[in-house]
Amino acid sequence: MPARWAFEALAVEQFKSNRYERHFFSYDIEISQNNWYASFLTEALKRDLWLCRQFMDSSEHSEIIAEKFHPACYPYRHALEGWQGLINRRKHSMGSLNREMFTADAAERMERYLDSLAGQFRIFRKENIALKDSVTGALVSADGEGGIHLTLKEDYANNKLREIVTDEYNTQKTIETPGKIIQRYEPVYMKPVSRTGRAQFYAPYKQTGAIKD
Repeated sequence: MPARWAFEALAVEQFKSNRYERHFFSYDIEISQNNWYASFLTEALKRDLWLCRQFMDSSEHSEIIAEKFHPACYPYRHALEGWQGLINRRKHSMGSLNREMFTADAAERMERYLDSLAGQFRIFRKENIALKDSVTGALVSADGEGGIHLTLKEDYANNKLREIVTDEYNTQKTIETPGKIIQRYEPVYMKPVSRTGRAQFYAPYKQTGAIKD
């Protein structure tokens, strides 16, 4: 275990704090996180909503509903509450997010709302890409010919290390457990949610209370 956690610390520090990547890392976190929200989390929620809608009146498929309704609606509830502060939109009604009041119309409203959220997260992603591009532009123009940017990239960018800490070849971007949809996408850019120091392997930092390190 000491070797495992020491390797994680060395890999993450070398990846995010080297003289090239440190200019872009804060933007890459936002780009990656918003891409996961828009492309993977909302799609996973929509799949579960579809299953609940298809089989909500079927006694034969009651086990499917029991399994999927909780992951679909409770992360959806959490998403609405957590994302509401990020976007300037009217708050969606939460009353239909219980099994007794769940209807096909409620599922359609939820799906439309998730689509609108996904669109907003794509906007956030584009904004951070533009900010990252502006940093690249500043480095390129620093000596008039882009020499600083190219030199830093050649000396410090490490594609193999990127593959490792972003888990690039992992095809499973989400994992569903009872009541949760867990991110498995680009762990080095995934913000830890625990305030007690717990985090995924290759987390960009650990958080204890308000301290991030």
